[in-house]
Amino acid sequence: MSLRKILGAVLEPTTMIALSCGGVLAVVSFMVALSPPREVVQIMEIPDRFVEVLLEEPNGRDVARAKGEPVDTMMAFQGKAPRAPTDPAPPPPAANQRSWFPKTFLWAPRVKTDAEGRASVSALMPDTLTTWRVLGLSATADGSVSGDTLSLRTTRDVYAEPVLPGWLTEGDTAEVAVRLVNLTDAPVRAPYTIRTDGLSGSAEGVVTLAPGRVQVVPVRLQATTPGDARLSVQLGDFDATGHAVEVRPRGAPVVDVARGLTGGGAPALPPRPEATACETRRDTHDGVAALLWDEVKRKPEGPYAFALGARGVGVVPYPEELRETRIRGQQGLVARATNADVPTAGLLLRAMAGDTGAIAERLRPLLQARLEGAQGPDGTVSPGGAAPLQQVLALTAWTVAVSETPGAKVRAGGAFERHAAALLDPAQSDPYTLGLVLASGAAEGPLAEALRALLTEQVTRDEYGRARLPIPDGVLRPDGTPAREVDALALAARALDGALSRDLGASLMASWSPAAGFGDEHSGVLALEALDAMDGASTWVETRTCHVPWTPVSGGAALTVAPVQAQVGQPVEVTLTLSLPASMTGQVEHRLPAGVRALDAGAEGARVVSAEEGRVVLELAAPHPPKVTLRYRAVPLTAGALWSGPAQVRVDDAVVGLAPPQVWRISPAR
Repeated sequence: MSLRKILGAVLEPTTMIALSCGGVLAVVSFMVALSPPREVVQIMEIPDRFVEVLLEEPNGRDVARAKGEPVDTMMAFQGKAPRAPTDPAPPPPAANQRSWFPKTFLWAPRVKTDAEGRASVSALMPDTLTTWRVLGLSATADGSVSGDTLSLRTTRDVYAEPVLPGWLTEGDTAEVAVRLVNLTDAPVRAPYTIRTDGLSGSAEGVVTLAPGRVQVVPVRLQATTPGDARLSVQLGDFDATGHAVEVRPRGAPVVDVARGLTGGGAPALPPRPEATACETRRDTHDGVAALLWDEVKRKPEGPYAFALGARGVGVVPYPEELRETRIRGQQGLVARATNADVPTAGLLLRAMAGDTGAIAERLRPLLQARLEGAQGPDGTVSPGGAAPLQQVLALTAWTVAVSETPGAKVRAGGAFERHAAALLDPAQSDPYTLGLVLASGAAEGPLAEALRALLTEQVTRDEYGRARLPIPDGVLRPDGTPAREVDALALAARALDGALSRDLGASLMASWSPAAGFGDEHSGVLALEALDAMDGASTWVETRTCHVPWTPVSGGAALTVAPVQAQVGQPVEVTLTLSLPASMTGQVEHRLPAGVRALDAGAEGARVVSAEEGRVVLELAAPHPPKVTLRYRAVPLTAGALWSGPAQVRVDDAVVGLAPPQVWRISPAR
């Protein structure tokens, strides 16, 4: 099959071309020496001579081009195809240094040929000295498809090439090799320097390379600080190369998130003095869209989900997920509305506020009927029994805020006036009840101003300067459950004005967590009402990932890993001892040191689910004894004292046992 079939000249066929590293299928192979200052051009001829490939080196960079008249624009990027071009562009060469080493660098999904089946694709070649695979797939207008592959190799006459693992771990000492290569037919003598940035380790000297020979220079690298590091090699005037090296933290990752309003108080993330490394990211958003979208992703249910679905319209970027949220919420609304008591009816009506859908329109009259007659002659709504005055006032405010009964707010306002002494007594008042009364709209004039002044006095600041509204013990919601500080923050952020309102809003957003959101449905609905009032405000999210020492897990399993001593290139047996109830089955994941690849054959006591560089996943055989020995094989490719990651036992996605990281001692190949 020739590339003429791939680029077949039939009714403007569309051709897809990709270049990637490490291809094993090759139709045509050739080698082009890229040795400055001369330019080398070699023509590759496929049967019928429909494609030519040109390699040249302008300013030390390489370009591959299929010659011919282009009909459409190609697309090239770093990274794995196919996906959008999100990776950064290759860095500019520093003193002609080779520094761009992607695994895949070209994806041209829509290349149109001319009437003779020719097309042109241009690409900036990476600095990697390797064999590249070119894959072409074609689809013609009449539905015919075809494909083929070819390979090409990029190299230099004299070059330096470090042999590095994919990453290092904090605390590693690695013995790596730098290969100095002479592919010419004459001896070469040149100085070399090996330098590191972010690592410790260097070497320098003068090397004499015989024709066609390779000399290896060993370098000991020590990774002491997590982050981005670099190893650079200069080989006389022949070659210069710089390789990025990621140094990973050794500890367990812990993620903390803070949210706030731009211009409001800045909720500080809690300190983690035990952390060995932390990385912080801060993003700014217009409005509260990011937080609403995070809430949608949590997949809440019931009336809160309905409220979230209604408020996310036009804000959340994915309508399908928003529609699913509304459906879940509708199901919860219908189920709860049938036998709703007064506090629940108030909650459902708040959740449906502003919604004009058919479900809400049918349920509102039913829920309003629950509220009719709930208000007593004195203007209050009582939960019944020997309820404390605070709960009576809270339920009254909760009910009249959504009631459509004529005169309900007027009668409630009279009740609040009669109980003003209790509401305004600093020894009895609390920010939750004050916020509910103000949010009801029933308190007016001097009473409302006095309530706001007292609520302002109750705002405190913690050690980070964050606005707080602590709730005294015994304060109850309308349904009799304990009130929470997040409820008071949401109510006060709406009741107060200016900078204090923004500080309270920032603290409200900081109270959100990825696992629990704002808490239960009561807190969630109040928070959504407050977020509505923040419409147009800019918000920020600060995410900090810290690495702390690994700690034991008490989940019913005990796991140990035997010490490992190995040699580069020689398979080693890794032994794990696991104590787990025979009735439980699960998986063991072991994170391996840098430069160690697990093998998918030779395991005992478990089945290898995944084996790759740096990680192996074993599935326990069923049934198994309460104490079982697991063995698998791995091959180290880098010498040194290298830290593994932890070994973890998972049952139903929960970690029930953990063995901490350990040092593997790997000797060089003999």
